[in-house]
Amino acid sequence: MKIFSILTLIIFSSFIQLSHAQKETTPREPKWKQVSQAQGFFMAQNYSLNRIAAEYPDLAPQVRQANFAFMSTALGEGATALEPLLQREWAEEWAEAQPEMEAQFKEIVRQQVLTREGSEAYLKEVNQRAKGNMPESIRNTLLANCPAYVKSPGAEMSAGWRQNFSTLKHPKSDGANITIGLPLSWRKRESTRQGVIQVFRSGAGNGSILVTINSAKALDDTDGDFNDQDMKELFTDAFINDSLPDGVTLIEGRPMTIAGKTGTMSVFDLTQEELDIKLTSRFTTFTIAHKQHIISVSFQIMGNFLKDMTLDDAQKAYFPTYRSIMATLVRN
Repeated sequence: MKIFSILTLIIFSSFIQLSHAQKETTPREPKWKQVSQAQGFFMAQNYSLNRIAAEYPDLAPQVRQANFAFMSTALGEGATALEPLLQREWAEEWAEAQPEMEAQFKEIVRQQVLTREGSEAYLKEVNQRAKGNMPESIRNTLLANCPAYVKSPGAEMSAGWRQNFSTLKHPKSDGANITIGLPLSWRKRESTRQGVIQVFRSGAGNGSILVTINSAKALDDTDGDFNDQDMKELFTDAFINDSLPDGVTLIEGRPMTIAGKTGTMSVFDLTQEELDIKLTSRFTTFTIAHKQHIISVSFQIMGNFLKDMTLDDAQKAYFPTYRSIMATLVRN
């Protein structure tokens, strides 16, 4: 077996540094704002379609077809879930805000000049929206709030709403080269943490799952690459136990085959505290060796973002999603 230049790897400690925990879990924009913008987009679309049908009755069949094409997708299902979300988010304020919002959009639509040519072009646009051709933030919010995808985030990717991420050209990859697929609505962000190539967050950036892709170069160029025997000897129960940081509660850890070669999976809980804010998370980390690198994909369930679920409930619900994502991993 090769002599490894890094025996105690930084890869596990890098994604749970306490000083960065709150920064990584803070969304770019509040969910209510995200949902409100998407609801406004959806309301404007409905008003525009209704106006076209009213002013050009012969286009009514095309209006119905365009509306059905949109509403029969996950985007349409997500759109119908927005108003109930705003009702819960705004509570008593919704009764006052909703009529005002409707009045504003009706006035905007009313002031627009509606020609037949413009109406036909708009119907084509709505048909394209059904395929996801719309502003990215709106599309991702609709997908993230589709009830089926809220329940099982991996179903989004299985339905074809998928983004692929390659580590190769990332400035922090140090030559690590894998490709992996994730649900399209999961928001990508950079990280300042050592060893972390990329971070993704579910729910269009407001969900309870945080994914980090980590890498550490474990072999020198003179050592060559990891071979199959190296991986079998490296990825053992002892590797998992020795690599875990202090203060975690190990739930499960074992070697497993990942992308056709031996790797490991570890599941553990960690409680972090900073500025009187306590965050308990469940981590599920898959680790592989590829060429000269140790690479891990870590899924973190953030307990304080869960609603009506325990960490155990969430782990059971989301683990199939982790498996679906890891099944897309390609060693390049």
